[in-house]
Amino acid sequence: MNITDKTLLRHIFHQDPHLYAYALGDLEPAMWSLSSFFGEMDADGTVLSLGLVWQGVTPPVLLLFGQPSPAFYDNFPNRVFYMLPDELLSGFEQVYETPHNIPLWRMKVLPTEFQPIANPPAGLQRLSGADMGLVQQLFEQDGPRPEEIEAISASQIDSGVFFGIVENKQLVAVAGSHVCSTSESVGTVGYVYTRRQAREQGYATATTAAVTQTFFEMGINTVILNVARHNTPAIRAYEKLGYTIHAALAEGYGNRWTSN
Repeated sequence: MNITDKTLLRHIFHQDPHLYAYALGDLEPAMWSLSSFFGEMDADGTVLSLGLVWQGVTPPVLLLFGQPSPAFYDNFPNRVFYMLPDELLSGFEQVYETPHNIPLWRMKVLPTEFQPIANPPAGLQRLSGADMGLVQQLFEQDGPRPEEIEAISASQIDSGVFFGIVENKQLVAVAGSHVCSTSESVGTVGYVYTRRQAREQGYATATTAAVTQTFFEMGINTVILNVARHNTPAIRAYEKLGYTIHAALAEGYGNRWTSN
């Protein structure tokens, strides 16, 4: 069934806000209009599984939690970009083909455990929408996946929290926010990238630290990020800031299997 009761959704999400961080962000008015929440309940009305379809990109993003039955997947589009807890992957793959699944760690940091860096590098600065050209140039030269370039906008930089390191009028490292919600007290760090020639200088750590610290200064207490499980250097860098592993996730593009 479709769930439109924000109070109910918020109650569910706050049972594990670090796991449901992205879903919490979609309770914001600007995100709510792009979001559809689906629940599967038992006879007593207890929510057994929850799905969120976010239409802000193509294909839409599907977040999945709980104990979904095979019939629950009928609520969702034929092609999605999924993010779900590891234990749901085998069931998901009975319905969707997942040719490029990426295993992730969801990491979290608490305000009391955050360890800011002592000496930020020169050139570290907060970015605004006016810096969108520099961000695009960094990403397009040798940066993240094409869909990440498409997903970012000048207005997102202005309304979120983005930091970069500028050298010789060029951006060499960046980190920003996928979600920045003071009303729901949730911030998610993303878009972390350093130009290849500028790596191993602590730039990713510095930009991530700056975004994280700004979240806490804004009164945001639920702060998370996702990192590929094979990316040991990044994991170690985040651990230095006080981040710890919270959950195992999987993400990627899913295409519904078609019967012959």
